[in-house]
Amino acid sequence: MSAYIVEEDLIHYLLTFMFSRRATVCVPSKRSQFPCSLDIVNAATRETWLDQHGAMLLRENYRSVNHRYREESEAPAYRWKEHKGAYSSDKLALAVQVLKACNNFDYQACETDDYEQSDAAHIIRSIRAEAIHSLPGYDAAEWGAPERPATGPQSIMAMMAGRG
Repeated sequence: MSAYIVEEDLIHYLLTFMFSRRATVCVPSKRSQFPCSLDIVNAATRETWLDQHGAMLLRENYRSVNHRYREESEAPAYRWKEHKGAYSSDKLALAVQVLKACNNFDYQACETDDYEQSDAAHIIRSIRAEAIHSLPGYDAAEWGAPERPATGPQSIMAMMAGRG
């Protein structure tokens, strides 16, 4: 499996999506959930919440690539920039694109044995969950299996019995 350093635009895109949804992100090392915000979290550097969490993602991507290719590159400083592509009136296309972007990030960041326990993996899971919740029809869907229809397409059992 190959891995590469993602474009910062991917991280900008994912975090802009979360920010636009006013969503929260789970960060286990800080034992809390945080709302995506432009709040200053470091007065000396004027670093925002989005800067900090984008840096976490970028560092994890570098850690993965370094592990894969036995390198020791350091992630550059990260500053969040709004990504206009994270706003769309086509909610289905946006959610699908965000889900695919999450998969892209995971694929590039999963080379270490402990990626799934990392803060970055938890951030991506939070983004993925938010994208799923934003799908049209999600809120109206049944919680669990829907009721069985009285009539409908032939059942799998009937199809299998007809193979005879």
